[in-house]
Amino acid sequence: MKKLITLVVAGCMVLGALGTAAAVDVKMSGRYQFAWAYISSPMLTEKNETGKHQDRLRARHRMNVVTEFIADENLKGVLNIEIGDMTWGGSGGRLDADSRDQLKLKRSHIDWTLPNTQVKTRIGIHGLTLPWVVAGNPIMDADVAGITVSTQFTPELGLSVFWARPFDDGWSTEGEGKNSFDEMDMFGVMLPIKTDFLRATPWAMLALIGKDSGW
Repeated sequence: MKKLITLVVAGCMVLGALGTAAAVDVKMSGRYQFAWAYISSPMLTEKNETGKHQDRLRARHRMNVVTEFIADENLKGVLNIEIGDMTWGGSGGRLDADSRDQLKLKRSHIDWTLPNTQVKTRIGIHGLTLPWVVAGNPIMDADVAGITVSTQFTPELGLSVFWARPFDDGWSTEGEGKNSFDEMDMFGVMLPIKTDFLRATPWAMLALIGKDSGW
């Protein structure tokens, strides 16, 4: 009987430990964006070769819902759903407003920090932006699937490396004795430098573009 009680107590302790480990805090936030525009320039409203032209008055909005699943200070998951852009009276904004093509997965990733260090890892679909000064980086400033690892050596010097895969149709078919290469992989490194008199981020990126990727 004592052995049975001991096993039951041990089992309850294990289940209790698992329940504690699985517990997460859920945090939700969001953002609504509205835009109204009136075009007065005749250069923007003149007809093109097909006879179409821009509407002078346009109204639209979109919504972002961000849900964070926080396990502890070192681990969390992030899910970002975007609804929009919905044009009033048009796509997603017509009468009854029951369009299904406006729901989009914007970001979905896991953030993990190596305990007792400043090494941070982000895995999944997340925003990847190369250094820029004005209006974003024309080479890469978008949401993409991949892995980013970053750390801070000193308050003045950091390091970020990444691997991203923007294109891959998931199939490697064979034709005429050759495999198709439909993947596109991007590898990069950024070295942010911040001092009292200098702010700079040297960076480099290499892209491996498969001949069948369409690029």
